Amino acid sequence: MKKLLARLLILFYFSASCASYTAQPVTLLRIQAAAASAEQEGFAVGVTPHLSAERNTQIFGADLKQAGILPLQVVVRNNTQERLTVRKGDFVLRLSSNNEYAPAPPSVVAARLESYLGVIGWTVAFGLVGFFASSAQQQEVNNARRADLRSKEFADVSLDSQDSAQGFLFFLIPDEVKEMKEAALSARALEPSGGKKINVALRLGDMDTWNERKVQPEK
Repeated sequence: MKKLLARLLILFYFSASCASYTAQPVTLLRIQAAAASAEQEGFAVGVTPHLSAERNTQIFGADLKQAGILPLQVVVRNNTQERLTVRKGDFVLRLSSNNEYAPAPPSVVAARLESYLGVIGWTVAFGLVGFFASSAQQQEVNNARRADLRSKEFADVSLDSQDSAQGFLFFLIPDEVKEMKEAALSARALEPSGGKKINVALRLGDMDTWNERKVQPEK
């Protein structure tokens, strides 16, 4: 009886501490302070990969890289005199293997993350009671995290002259990819009036040894 009580008390403690997910604000990124930036025909793009476990946990409540998710914080700016349309589907990540990856939607990212985090530890520790308790608590956390991922994702946008926009692009990296050397990100903007396309390529270098720069706030 004492052992059962002790387990229930511990279960209650962990339930209380893990029952919520609090969305954290993200420091706005300036193109000049981005880890990599480029401009082509007035279309400027800056990108900072978030690779450290500490940074990921601070922003998303979990280590995304360990779950095979690469979050890139992207900022775009229209320095032309025309309106530009920028869509998240026009960003492509290319690794040294020449494999190309499109951004994954938040629902897919959340599913990968939830599978990685799981509830196995709860079940091992507390048996069936722990499984049901953790499942209920985790669902609340999952729903909150999904909403947060959607709010932080880079959204398709039409930019007037001198306007800027930013958000995160999430890429799912397969398990067989053991290194991310000479990675590059390409972006494209469209001029709706004439249908002109502006392409920008950014070299991200060796992200396996990446040291994230201090992100400067947008002014």
